[in-house]
Amino acid sequence: LGKLIADGEKDIAYELGLQKLPPVSVEQALNVSFSSQVRDLYDHQSWIKDQIIPSTASDDETIIKTATYEGVIRKQATFASGPVTFTSQSPIPAETRMQSDTNQVYQVLTSGEVQDGEVTVIVQAEEAGVAGNLAAGAVLTLLSPLPGTGST
Repeated sequence: LGKLIADGEKDIAYELGLQKLPPVSVEQALNVSFSSQVRDLYDHQSWIKDQIIPSTASDDETIIKTATYEGVIRKQATFASGPVTFTSQSPIPAETRMQSDTNQVYQVLTSGEVQDGEVTVIVQAEEAGVAGNLAAGAVLTLLSPLPGTGST
C-alpha cells in the first residue's frame, strides 16, 4: 500500500506541475483512498488466482465445486477402527465402550478372549471422520468398569 500511495503522490504532483504534494490536501486524501481501493483489487486478483486452479491455497468450496464439475465423487467419512490390547483376566465383551483423552468414544466390535493375561479386541470410533483417528499407543479409558480388567 505504501508504494501505491507514493507512486500516486508522484503522479498527481507531476500532473499538477508541483515538486511534491502538500502533506495535508484534498489531493493527498483522494490519493490514499484510491490507492487503498487499488490494493483491495490486487488482493482480490490474488484470491482469484488461487481459485482458478484448485490447490491447497484454494477455498474448500472451490475445491468441492471443481471436483464435482470434473466428476470426482467425494468420499464419505469412515469410522476409524483398530486393535486395542487390555491387560485383563476376563474377556472383553462386544459393545464395551471406552473414551480417549480427546473425548472420542470407541466401541468394541467383537468380544476378545484372554491370552497370557491380555485381551486384544477391535474397536471402532462412534463418530465418523478424522476426529476418531488416534496415534498408535494412545490410551483409552473404559466408560464402565469390567471385573478383572484395568480401567485403561
